[in-house]
Amino acid sequence: MTITDVTIPYASYKEANDLSKLVLEKTETIGEAAFEYCHNLSSVVFPKTLKSIGTAAFQSCTDLNKLSYLPGGVVIGNNAFKNCQKITEVYLEDGIKMGKGAFYDCRSLAKVRLPQDLTSISDYTFASCLNLAEIDIPDSVTEIGEGAFSRCSLLSTIQLPGSLTKLGAYAFDGCISLEQITIPTTVHTIESGTFRDCSALVNLAVPGGVTTLQRGAFSGCSRLEKIVFPPTLKTIEPEAIFNCPNLKQVAIPQAAKMYVDSFPIRTQIQYI
Repeated sequence: MTITDVTIPYASYKEANDLSKLVLEKTETIGEAAFEYCHNLSSVVFPKTLKSIGTAAFQSCTDLNKLSYLPGGVVIGNNAFKNCQKITEVYLEDGIKMGKGAFYDCRSLAKVRLPQDLTSISDYTFASCLNLAEIDIPDSVTEIGEGAFSRCSLLSTIQLPGSLTKLGAYAFDGCISLEQITIPTTVHTIESGTFRDCSALVNLAVPGGVTTLQRGAFSGCSRLEKIVFPPTLKTIEPEAIFNCPNLKQVAIPQAAKMYVDSFPIRTQIQYI
């Protein structure tokens, strides 16, 4: 089907299961839920005129596997492609902005090119992208939102940019293949559950700059054996490193405030 409407209204093709291939021409705005639950839609060609894709516009288009390149400057709404389980590759031009959960539960998504001028990765943008094994985060990114990469079970290494100032709660929760993570010195708080259940982590050196470790920050890291914290650390909240049965050694500043249940009971604490 070819659509030439400048604006595609709210839910106008929702649940249109006779729609299999879509070519958009002259379209500037795709409304909220416009193609939601079009289960047989397999491909979409976007026009250069496109400016915005509304909330849940293509949510649960479960056969959607091919997207043409999205033009620069497009605003992708919350959950726009959520649960599009067959999309394997996404190429995002510079100037594109993404809302919360834009590619949430795109389980086949394996390759992503992020805009090189992107400043923020919103909450749950790539959560449950089970085939995402690697991603390059541009140096322009200053914030990674809550749960942004949670349950990306194949993600094994990630280099966080030196510009990053906020690493959201549960950002890498359940990334069970994550073996290496480099946290920049510009991050001051490891928030609740940020690395929860990252069961492949063994050794971790937290960089200078981090002052606070919130509840559950490294809980469930079952293979974790050693953590070295920087002199800047001031507070370790209760159960910050809970259910880490193999943790043997922790190095922390003498003045850091911690609680009885901040660490497993048999952990050897070395003061620095």
